[in-house]
Amino acid sequence: MPKIKNKLNQPVLISLTEEKSIGLLASGSAAIDDADMASSHLKGFIERGEIVVFAAEQVVEKTAEPQLEKEIEKPAEIEPKNVSELLAATGTRSKGKTKSDSKGGSKNG
Repeated sequence: MPKIKNKLNQPVLISLTEEKSIGLLASGSAAIDDADMASSHLKGFIERGEIVVFAAEQVVEKTAEPQLEKEIEKPAEIEPKNVSELLAATGTRSKGKTKSDSKGGSKNG
């Protein structure tokens, strides 16, 4: 059974046969019978690109779970004793004011 998908941002009603039609919501999809693919109304939607057709879904037997090739090591936990030690170790500065920031006064004039 092929699957069709509505590419429009509005619902559509597709006449499949004289007695049978299917309504698809905006961006909705549905499975239809192979015989319903012969519908001229459906073919028009497909030709205009408003409906796309996907191949019938095949049932695949579930296989064993994939095995990881290598176990990922957990990073060591770091417990900084002092924030300033951590900043010094990483070479970063704190975002607070420094002595040079407070001396200069106004830079604009």
